[in-house]
This record gives sequence, structure tokens and C-alpha cells, in this order.
Amino acid sequence: TRTVYETRGLVLGQWVGTDDNGATDSDPTGGGAPGNNMVQVLANEYDYGEDMGDGLLTQQTRMADDSSGNDRVVDYSYDFRGRLLDTTTTDGITIFISRNVYDNLDHVIGIDTYHSSVADGNLTGRTRRYYDTTGKIYREEIYAVDPDSGVATLSMVGENWYDPTGRLVQQVSPGSEAVTLISYDSLGREVLRYLAYEPLSSSSSSEQSSSSHSSRSSR
Repeated sequence: TRTVYETRGLVLGQWVGTDDNGATDSDPTGGGAPGNNMVQVLANEYDYGEDMGDGLLTQQTRMADDSSGNDRVVDYSYDFRGRLLDTTTTDGITIFISRNVYDNLDHVIGIDTYHSSVADGNLTGRTRRYYDTTGKIYREEIYAVDPDSGVATLSMVGENWYDPTGRLVQQVSPGSEAVTLISYDSLGREVLRYLAYEPLSSSSSSEQSSSSHSSRSSR
């Protein structure tokens, strides 16, 4: 494998093969040198192809074979603060888009996914996240989306609990009926993890679970 870099040290492309006869840093194919069979498998573009940018990866292409029509292309777009906004993936036939939603502290508070284009009727998935004052996620909501209308309705909720030092001590994953409880020793090392079961219909996650088991962490 040979990797080509630009002057800032950013990866421009990668080539693979078994013979790199005549290869140079700028041209791994050796300009058609005899025996050279290096083939490009990755190409990166930064700052939308403009010079003197911020070094933001704006397009990545992975070559599947000799046909450019089969390339896997991912386009990245950013907002004015340089935060990743949209990730658009295509294989030449299908387009998938993932859009990040931020708060003013740069936390990703939502992820919406679409097919074809960003439009209400094309919504395929939605996730919302809530952060505490220390920047930790304490609640995550995953929505069910009607594939015909793109209408999203709340489906699954996950929650995290932390101790005063910011360590995760209890967790319920979205859609799960299992509650994980974690204990630490005086040095902050995890020493005990409980996995408890609680039906989703239960009114409080603090009630005693119907069954549980624990595993002690190795130190």
C-alpha cells in the first residue's frame, strides 16, 4: 500500500498492488512503468477543492473496481463554524444522507437520516440527545419513521445516570428492558456491573427488578 499526502500532511489517496516499480510519492503508478500494477482505492478532497482552506475533508471516494460508476462516494458539508452538517453517501444508485443538529455548545443533539434528498417526506430516521451541564448525555430518544410519509413518532428512550464525579453508574439503552448498574472502587476502577431486568411498563426505573445478575470486573 502506498499513501500520497499533500503539503499539510493530509491524505490525498491510497494505492494497492504487488509491484510499485517506478512509483513516486506523487504517482504510485510510476507513469505506466513496466510491471507496475498499483491501483488507486481511495481519493480524498479537502475544502471543496479550493486552495488555502481549513483542511476539512469534503469528499471521499473509494474505488470498487475499474468503473467509476461503481465508486462509493461520500460528500461532507460543514456549517460556518466548521462543524460537520451533512454526510451524503452514494454508490451511484442510492443516496443516503445523515444530518447533524447542534446546540450552541457544539453538542450533537440530533441526527436525522434521509434518502434521496433532505426533505420531510424523505426522512428515514431520527435521534435526539439531551446533555447535562457537564456535557454528558443523560437521555437519548430514537424515533420510528413512517416510510411512506416520513412522519416520526417517539419510539424508544434510553437514559444515563452519573455520580457526582461524572462516572456512569446506571444506564438503560433505548428500547431495552435491561438496566445496567456500575460500581467503582476508591481509585475509580470499575469493579462490579449488574444487569437487571425491568419491564418497560414499570412506572419507575428505581423499583426493584424482577431478576438480575452481576459480573465482577478483573483488575
